This record gives sequence, C-alpha cells and structure tokens, in this order.
Amino acid sequence: MTQQLVDLFKRNFPYLNVDEGTAKTLLGNTDNKIFARYDREGQIIGASVIYKNVIVMLAVDKSYRGHGIGSALLDLSERFIKNSGGTGVVFGVGASDYLAPGVPTCIKPVEQELTPDCLWQGLDNYACEFLAKRGYVHKNNANIFDMDMIIEDDTRFDIAVGDTVDGVNYRLASPSDKERVIACCNAGADYFASFYKNDELYNQGNERVLVADLNGEIVGNLLISTYGEPGTIGCVTVSPKARGKKVGTRMSIAATSYIKEKELKRAFLSYTYSGLDKMYGAAGYKICVYYFMAQKEL
Repeated sequence: MTQQLVDLFKRNFPYLNVDEGTAKTLLGNTDNKIFARYDREGQIIGASVIYKNVIVMLAVDKSYRGHGIGSALLDLSERFIKNSGGTGVVFGVGASDYLAPGVPTCIKPVEQELTPDCLWQGLDNYACEFLAKRGYVHKNNANIFDMDMIIEDDTRFDIAVGDTVDGVNYRLASPSDKERVIACCNAGADYFASFYKNDELYNQGNERVLVADLNGEIVGNLLISTYGEPGTIGCVTVSPKARGKKVGTRMSIAATSYIKEKELKRAFLSYTYSGLDKMYGAAGYKICVYYFMAQKEL
C-alpha cells in the first residue's frame, strides 16, 4: 500500500520538493491510520493518512473529484481523531515530520506585502476552498511558504564561500566549529539547534554547515544540501548581535553560490514565513508555493 500512497502523493502534488524516500517513510509509518478509496482495478484513487491528530496527506485524483470522496475521507478522519481523544485536526506540521508544512495553495492566506512570487505551474486554491467550507482556518498570523531559485548559467553571485565582507568570513564549518555553531543557534533560534548536532555535517560530504565567522565567533549559520537536484539551504540562524547587518542574506548568497559550483540548476528552501521573504528575496529567491496552515477544533 505504501507505494500506492506515494504514487498518489506524486500525482497530486508534483510541484512539492519531497524525495521518494521521505515520502515512503512518512506514508509508510506503521503508526498511521489510513482511509482509502480504490478503483475497479484495486488502485488507490483517494486517501487520508493520519498520524495522531495530524492529517499527513489528504488527496483525491483529479478525475474523481466532485463525487464526495474527499468529503467522506475527511469525515472519517475527523471522527477517528475525535474518537482517539483528539480535540482538533491539523494538516501538515504536527507531532511528526511532514510532507508539506500545510496545504499548498496559490493564494496568500494572510494579506501582506511580500517579495514577488513565481508560483509552481499547476498550483491552485482548490484544496483550501474545500477545507474552508468545512470549518478549517489558517492557524498563523503570517504567511508560510517555500522559496525557489533557478540558477542560470550566467548568474553571478557577489559573495562566495571563503569571502570576507565587513569583517565577517563566510566559510564552511569544520569539526572544531560544532559547539560554537550550536551556541549561535541557542542564542538566535534554539529550535534549530538539534539539526546541527550531526557530526557528519562538519566533514566533507553532500550536507554541510556554512558559518558567518566574526573574529572567531560564529554569528550566523545555515545548512546546505547538494545531495541532489535541487540544492537546498535551511535552518538559517543569525545571533542577536549580528542582526540587521545583512549576515543572513550574505550567508544565503554564499550558500547558493556553493550550490551553483556543484553544477546544480536550482536552489530551494522550505517552510519559511513573512519577514524572511525579504532576506531571501535579496539573495534572489522567489516564493513558489504558499501554505494554508489548516486547523479545526473538534
């Protein structure tokens, strides 16, 4: 069943940046509760995958929509969560990892001025309208989104790994930097600290830590992955003393330059929010998908 669920996910969310291994892990979790609908050949054409009070995925193939399948699956899911002691339902982010932070949409859930977007082709607002009619609301006062950059062959970045700007050196971390990186996280964004504890990040490999080094003090850090297309950056942290000095933007530019050096064509960052769009936008990233952070009390 897991592979059928993965195939359903890929058919309905082709624009999301989720590798097949991650999809298999999350959709194949033995603690999931699954409600599914099948065609005459026994293939899944709609499903709801639930972990605790989180709907990890709710999808119905486009040709089968409008016949009550999605409504029936959602009703079963809500009743299951309520009967299991849950007091509310959330989509995406919850007690586990996620396929997407929320429900993908082409419309900003909160009216705010953001950096210009360049949305994925085929993205619409169908799912959000479906959930809003059933009492779901956006559980955040900010917009949540992914950002993307196409790295053109003639793109030039004015900061590269190893450069020093205004006394700050932007370089890849070594094993001796680990404790200072974690200290920077604890000062600036302690919820990211756990992501920086893997020793492999500080050695040669496809996942690295880039730091902003000010006279031996780590005042910023982010994660870079060049494991495959697209390259990604994430978990950006800037210590309070370095904020407002373009450290975050410069780290993003240097990291993207590094991704380009690895001959990857795209750079991507996931699950960010209003305010940070300006920092990443200054580095060349554009919003590619918005998320409706759907929740409903039961």
